[in-house]
Amino acid sequence: MYAGIDQIVLRERFAASAVCDLMAVSRSGFYAWRSLQESRRAERDRELVPVICELFWCHRGRYGARRIAVELSSRGIACGVARVAKLLKTQGLRAIQPKSYWPSPLKLVHSV
Repeated sequence: MYAGIDQIVLRERFAASAVCDLMAVSRSGFYAWRSLQESRRAERDRELVPVICELFWCHRGRYGARRIAVELSSRGIACGVARVAKLLKTQGLRAIQPKSYWPSPLKLVHSV
């Protein structure tokens, strides 16, 4: 029943409340059913997570969101930096940040 209502709402662009009233179905029941379905974005994220984790660990945790996004695009997988960053964060992965090099003032004095 809910699948039919969903098709009518999507194809014919009718208001969900009007279709639910016509079919004698509660709107809250329809929306609860609709929220149980996995969205295309969530499905795509579920497919991307293993690939992103593989790239992250393949490069020993040194690749962050930008580099992983470039790697994905070189493999022909379209995914933006923000999405990669979000998926890395949901997996609890953070790239290793190298320490900045600061020359010691003492070494500069002694080398002259």
